[in-house]
Amino acid sequence: MLNIENLHPKYITDESGEKISVILSIEEYQELLEDFEDLLAFTKRENEETIPHETVLEELKKVDHYKITWKKSAVKELKVLDKATVGKILEKIEDLSAIALPSLNYSAYCPL
Repeated sequence: MLNIENLHPKYITDESGEKISVILSIEEYQELLEDFEDLLAFTKRENEETIPHETVLEELKKVDHYKITWKKSAVKELKVLDKATVGKILEKIEDLSAIALPSLNYSAYCPL
């Protein structure tokens, strides 16, 4: 998620000095779009009907592996961490992709 303090907007003003437009770097713009998409998805699902946990578990039992995809903002956040920590995170994530029901195997994944 983009931290508002990390934005570096440039403003376009009219003849009287009134701000009329904003210019952001493409990276900042893309991060704002990703955050907006996440917020929109949350808002759409906020009142969505729930599914019992047992039903979800039964559906997950039919899955033999997971596909992992990354948001650009997540990759950017990983880049600021030290290599040892990133290595541990990536190892745990890779392990999770091979487990059909990671939610049932909490004890195998202790915090970093």
